[in-house]
Amino acid sequence: MQAKYTFYLDAVLTSGLLLFLAWQSATTWRKWPDLIIDYGRELYVPWQVANGAVLYHDIVHYYGPLGISLNAALFRIFGAGFDTLFFASLILLAVFTVSLQLLLTRLTDRLTATLASLLFLSAFAFGNYVGIGNYNFVSPYSHDTVYGIYLCVVLLATLWAWLSSERLAWMIPAGLAFGGTYLTKPEITIAALAISVLAALANGWLILTSTDILRPPANRISRLLPALRAWLLWLVWALMPVLAFNLWFAARIPGPDGWRSIHSGWTAIFGNRTLRGSLTNLTFMGMDHPGENLTRVLSSSACGLLAIAILAALDWAGGRLRKTSPAAATACIVALFAFTAWLLFTLSRDFLQVGHILIGTSSLLLIQRSVRFMRSTGSRPERAQLAAQALWSAFGAAMLLKMLLNPRIEHYGFFQAMPATLDLVMFLVHELPRLQGRFGGAKKPCRISGIILILTLSIGLCARSHKIWNCKTMTVGSGHNTLKTFSENINPMGSIVETVRKDILLNHADARTLTVFPEGVSLNFLFRLKNPVALYEFAPPALAFYGQDRLLAELERTPPDLIILISRDISEFGSPAFGWDEISGRRLLGWMQTHYSIATRIGDNPLQPDQAGAILLARKK
Repeated sequence: MQAKYTFYLDAVLTSGLLLFLAWQSATTWRKWPDLIIDYGRELYVPWQVANGAVLYHDIVHYYGPLGISLNAALFRIFGAGFDTLFFASLILLAVFTVSLQLLLTRLTDRLTATLASLLFLSAFAFGNYVGIGNYNFVSPYSHDTVYGIYLCVVLLATLWAWLSSERLAWMIPAGLAFGGTYLTKPEITIAALAISVLAALANGWLILTSTDILRPPANRISRLLPALRAWLLWLVWALMPVLAFNLWFAARIPGPDGWRSIHSGWTAIFGNRTLRGSLTNLTFMGMDHPGENLTRVLSSSACGLLAIAILAALDWAGGRLRKTSPAAATACIVALFAFTAWLLFTLSRDFLQVGHILIGTSSLLLIQRSVRFMRSTGSRPERAQLAAQALWSAFGAAMLLKMLLNPRIEHYGFFQAMPATLDLVMFLVHELPRLQGRFGGAKKPCRISGIILILTLSIGLCARSHKIWNCKTMTVGSGHNTLKTFSENINPMGSIVETVRKDILLNHADARTLTVFPEGVSLNFLFRLKNPVALYEFAPPALAFYGQDRLLAELERTPPDLIILISRDISEFGSPAFGWDEISGRRLLGWMQTHYSIATRIGDNPLQPDQAGAILLARKK
């Protein structure tokens, strides 16, 4: 009877999450990507690869090949279109949400897992806090981020299964998952490495501290040998996808570039000072003002930890005084909920403040869970569960490394801050109440307080995102390539792009190639016009990385039939507009003036800051 009740309860909770996912999908339908920035790469590059182009040779790419290759396969099977990626992303998201709930249920309990999964769907999977789309799990600025997160969770789950059972077979999917993360982005590989290293240390500790009478202490060192064999198997399977992709590209790209190709994410970080030291990268990491940002992170973390300590202290006092002084105990519990209400009132001014405390909470949770695991006794599966909780904390802490001095939920936080945020949920709703019960505190009030905090945070972040989603009412494109973008009175770019699209269809139907400056390869995909050069975005860091002389030589050899100059704020890169100075493409602009004439002007001058417009250039006869 109990098993039947549990099954129905699990079914109801999972169905509720899937219904919420369906509601989020319906109310934000086709609004997810940004029209101009970043997401065009996720469409154009797989489209070209599906049509025979070789990544890293015919098209520049800064990340690993996994995301582009999977999306190209989807385009080959289902056709190239926005809808192909949208539906695939939603299906994967649904599978991941259910898997996440099941995994976190085993780590904690079903209510905590459901709340954490709800927050994931509210704040991260469908988040939009900065106006630009792309920072969500349906249309990410890079699918490698989402695929990498999925693989990290698979890695964690399979390593946990191996720690529990010592079955060698679990190391095969674990190795494949790790190898897959290497084919995405470096920061995700580092997180996967943190999970794997901690799992190896946990297994060694389990062996050395085993109290199993069938495995005497004298044999514990020799028992490390099977573990070494297991990790050797893991390494072999981890190398397989990496070597397979490496051999594939080496056979198609001549010389050493073929062998370097899939490692471009690492070479872009460590081998290119321009990209590594760009103002944008420094700002994203918080290294633009390190002292000021460090102070802010430390003060925010201290305030967050103090708030949690006050909640814990009030709850503990309420529990301890329950028998000796009921009135005082009641006062403490009332104070607990009053303080919870005050916290929610403070956070309601900007729920994104939660992101600022994640460095402190994730670091302490990693330490606390590692120590608890090391002190634990009991059966191997019980200790393996504690190790898995520490693995999740390592996952969360490692994902925050790239935003160490600028932790946040918005922007890149949609994937970098997600594990650490869910870790905080698990602590507030599951572990803190259990600790209170263990040390005499009031377990239920503590849990209720945590539930209220997480539910309010979920609702608040969801509402904030929908304020932006609801502003996207204008349709751009047609059929399976339709997007919703901001109405013209908010941002005229949607109207400008649609006007350009219709003008090209009407007056330039014979055009075969198009290049958009400084960014907008999504228009190549929308108009189904190939970009004749390998580079497809022309912001200052990309120009510095690729080289303007090299780009000009390519344009001379294969000039595009059409060029679009479109408004794009590049002030984050140190120049107010495209062509403003040497680093932003002044020579490129001069080349265009020599070889092209203006066919159409739409809106204001795109070469002036704070103006929205586009200029369509046609090649001179």
